[in-house]
Amino acid sequence: MISPSLFLDQNLKPIEGGLSNRIFLAPPNRLVRFKMQSDPHFYDPKSEEAIFKAGQGNLFPRLYIFESNGDYIAEYLAGHHPFLGPDTDAATLYDLGKRIKELHELKPGKDYGSFRPIDRLEYYKNGAKGKDIDEKALQKAIDDYKEAEKAHAPFPSHNDMVRGNVLKDEKGNIKFIDLEFSGACTPLFDVGSVLSENGIKGEEKARALLEGTLGTATENDVVNLKRIIHFQDALWYYWALYRYQLDGLPIFLQIAEEKLKAFASLPF
Repeated sequence: MISPSLFLDQNLKPIEGGLSNRIFLAPPNRLVRFKMQSDPHFYDPKSEEAIFKAGQGNLFPRLYIFESNGDYIAEYLAGHHPFLGPDTDAATLYDLGKRIKELHELKPGKDYGSFRPIDRLEYYKNGAKGKDIDEKALQKAIDDYKEAEKAHAPFPSHNDMVRGNVLKDEKGNIKFIDLEFSGACTPLFDVGSVLSENGIKGEEKARALLEGTLGTATENDVVNLKRIIHFQDALWYYWALYRYQLDGLPIFLQIAEEKLKAFASLPF
């Protein structure tokens, strides 16, 4: 078996798009990831590996090797492309929801850990420098999140459903990549992530995604989803500020501005 470290001296082709890792294309049709320790307090390579292995070849690319520091070699999904965006229709979201449900039904084993959303928010907030969200508004968002997560048991979740992490081929087969945030969480977190991270608005679309993921889209589901998204906007606001302190990249300030604006508005 070839270790990722053996590729360090090779003339690899960089793959653009990742903010937290160095990613390269290597022959034959291999993706080589070198993990950057951008979030060492929460990153759990054992959890990522466990979830990756549980869904490899189906929900995720095939995994060839995963090292203890988070470096890995996996299949490069050459025929898959990002497809999520504001114009994504309800039928597509329903189909995506069914794939997310398959993810939530994985059995990763004993090394699979928790995503810990509230702990993350507090940690990022303490490490960030910038405008704080009003304390009363933030506490309400946290309290509402706690209520919403009671509605469902935690499942293996992706937790970072941005456009570049959800791919589809020409036959409509959907796969997920980039599992460094994966861990146990309410299934509503992935639903909220799909909508809020990809600018998807409208209750009809939200209900279609809920129906595919949960099998239901009740009024209570919708209310709890709105609570989850509101909390996510605060979480990713402080995450972006925290990352800006570490990396100094302007993209993180842009993300922070977008999330702060979203926190002040209705989820959908």
